[in-house]
Amino acid sequence: MLPQPQPLGIYPLPAGYLVLPPGPSTEALLPQLLRGELPTTWPPSLQFYAHALAGEADAALAALPTDSSPITTYNHFVLTGDAQDYTQLRPQVTGELAILLDLVAYTLNSIAAPPDERAVAGIDGVVRAVAFATQAT
Repeated sequence: MLPQPQPLGIYPLPAGYLVLPPGPSTEALLPQLLRGELPTTWPPSLQFYAHALAGEADAALAALPTDSSPITTYNHFVLTGDAQDYTQLRPQVTGELAILLDLVAYTLNSIAAPPDERAVAGIDGVVRAVAFATQAT
């Protein structure tokens, strides 16, 4: 389960598909981000997101955490479109992160179709909304 809520689809890509990691800094900024308001200063754990919002993909990549968690690997895929990230991560994830991973892969033309209604069954909230919006396009 992803930390909820997430500001998915609120901001332009690639930031609009990035997942914020759990933690106190994320919890503190989420209400502001969900209102579409950007902070004047960003905590170190969210610098990658600030760079992505500014269109600085290389800086966003450099600021990503160095762990190999599914969220970090997913965010790396969002920022690079590297098919190896998708191939590595897809068998390891289920639920919301799997839906988001497939949505990004579809958006990047790495897979032929977005997750269908059957795949989204049981998924709630913003991930479900983003999945249905992608299906509608």
